[in-house]
Amino acid sequence: MSDLVTQTLRIVHAPDESNPFIILVKPSGIPSAPLSASDTTSALSIAATLYPEIKTVKNHYKDIEYGLLHRIDTATEGLLLIATTQQAYQQLLQSQAKGRFIKEYTATCTKIFEQSDGFEGFDEEGLALRRTFEHTGAVSIQSFFRPYGKGRKQVRPVPIQTSRKMKHKDVSQKLYTTQIRLLSDSDHQMHVVCTLTEGYRHQVRTHLAWMRLPISGDPLYNPYTSDTGEPAPFLFKATGLTFEHPLTGEKLSYHL
Repeated sequence: MSDLVTQTLRIVHAPDESNPFIILVKPSGIPSAPLSASDTTSALSIAATLYPEIKTVKNHYKDIEYGLLHRIDTATEGLLLIATTQQAYQQLLQSQAKGRFIKEYTATCTKIFEQSDGFEGFDEEGLALRRTFEHTGAVSIQSFFRPYGKGRKQVRPVPIQTSRKMKHKDVSQKLYTTQIRLLSDSDHQMHVVCTLTEGYRHQVRTHLAWMRLPISGDPLYNPYTSDTGEPAPFLFKATGLTFEHPLTGEKLSYHL
């Protein structure tokens, strides 16, 4: 294994003829996928130096993403899945379309008071979801999404009723769901686990911020810094993948 790979990625599952896929851990600070064909810094590009068969897979959405089945944000550490054959890629896409590809994230969230500043563009429905979550310890959040802010670097959830009043071009075509479950609670923080089957950009981060539970250290959605005034660590990880084996259909689960 090359020094570049061992220093940057941790391979959890290496591909072979019977298991044509890779599971790896991407560290925080590098993108999941390349921005151009010459980009060598992404997790996918680095993995392809070790497993060149990655580049034989044609991605349905972007050619340079090959067999990458999902992406996580650059700032997020966690598990990625990459198919190494076209057949495996096709089967995993079908599994995803049927809701059988489950992604799990864990987060430590800052508990924000309802009237706090810094949550422009988030409507009041998120506060109702927060009250439900505090009462039951679990909530299912559904919304469409729209770009938000300068440079459209952020997104905002759009409730089902609101989406009917907005311009079609500004709102995502699909409805996205995040299941959130409480793991532990303290005076100032909540530790949660979130699952979804199909994701939108910043989906989990935005749904949590909508409830005034932004992830600790989130540079986009948490306006509060640590007590020292320095940026807090970003406490968000992609910790689980559950999917059907692309050849046998067996249910597989990987967790950090």
